[in-house]
Amino acid sequence: MSSITFTKAYECTTGDHLRLNITGDVPSQSISVYLPDLAGSISEEDKQIFLKVLLRVARISRTQNQIKTALTNGYTITI
Repeated sequence: MSSITFTKAYECTTGDHLRLNITGDVPSQSISVYLPDLAGSISEEDKQIFLKVLLRVARISRTQNQIKTALTNGYTITI
């Protein structure tokens, strides 16, 4: 099972800007997030990119045949 953990490392005084540390089955990194941006609508392009990224995370530590078998059987990602 793959996992990604977001942890708040910093919050500005107004509370709108966050710095997040990201760890887990992705290279560890930090990102800045403007909270009001997260309330915006999700475009069709965003959805396609997100789903492909989820599949890439699922592919970590699996061979091509293993991921194809998992997808044939139905692969569930719980968020």
